[in-house]
Amino acid sequence: MGSHLFAELARRTLDDARHEVEVYGREIPEYRFVEDDGRLRAEALDYAVWLRRRTLELAPEGTPLTQEDLDHIASMGATRARTGMSAASRRRVLGLHTNLMLREIQEASGPENADELMRVMTWFTSQGTRGIDAYSRGHAAEQERHLPFVAQVRALTMALLADDALAPGLARAVGMSLAASYEVVVVHVPGRHAPAAAGRAAAGCEGIVEALLTRHRVPMAWPRAEELVALVPADQDRAPGTAQPVRDQSARDRALAFVRDVGQAVARPCAIGTSTGRVRALADAYARAQRISLAAPLQPVPRRLHTLADVFVELPSPKTARSTPGCPA
Repeated sequence: MGSHLFAELARRTLDDARHEVEVYGREIPEYRFVEDDGRLRAEALDYAVWLRRRTLELAPEGTPLTQEDLDHIASMGATRARTGMSAASRRRVLGLHTNLMLREIQEASGPENADELMRVMTWFTSQGTRGIDAYSRGHAAEQERHLPFVAQVRALTMALLADDALAPGLARAVGMSLAASYEVVVVHVPGRHAPAAAGRAAAGCEGIVEALLTRHRVPMAWPRAEELVALVPADQDRAPGTAQPVRDQSARDRALAFVRDVGQAVARPCAIGTSTGRVRALADAYARAQRISLAAPLQPVPRRLHTLADVFVELPSPKTARSTPGCPA
């Protein structure tokens, strides 16, 4: 290879690939199959080795991944979808992979490898993005083929809230058009779904969402046991070209109609938090709406949407978290 850096990476390929698979199994619950299924573990290891060897074949000359390479990467994303790996775990896998590869490159390089280091980093930046896109597309396409409708809507909702670039494709799969901005509505339902009844809780969550979707065709999900979140389009009546999301009264009316139906469905007092945000920047709006819902008063029958201005003094710390798992993907 004519380079100490590339030679060192080649020498470490198998060990680095094994380490990556072990990290996935340790860090990602949905990847624990590598501990129990020898065939799937071998498949994951083969893929990790192939990806590193392909990097070493292409990076020295700056050659891009071929369509065949991208198809192979996409097929691995599809394979992981068939094992039940969720979109959230997919993002975690891709993040870990990127960090591990960067660490491997750094550990293998020395002060004499500046040129080679710049070359591989330039290649990894551009081709890594293409590989991530291919893996994500393969995973999402496989999910679309097998997931029930409620689960597909959940995947869309969580993708939007995570500012995931796959959201447009997921929206098309469920027949929803994406708005430019949304009213993020978080319904906090204290005491909903005791952990001991997790199986019944999951079925109950899906049943509620399925019923709500017949009346409100908007992205929605139960990401946590005591939290239902919905995204109500907030720009339907706005003039084109508006730079910032503003409160759309018709969106608030639709959101209020939604939370009233939620209150009736769960038959429990609810606290409502809302915040408006633009697509690809909804994560912050979601975090605000969550905090507002924790500070907002419980309503036996939801009649009001609470905003930041309503509960500012009582807002909990951003570190306050509800870790109780919700309905599974």
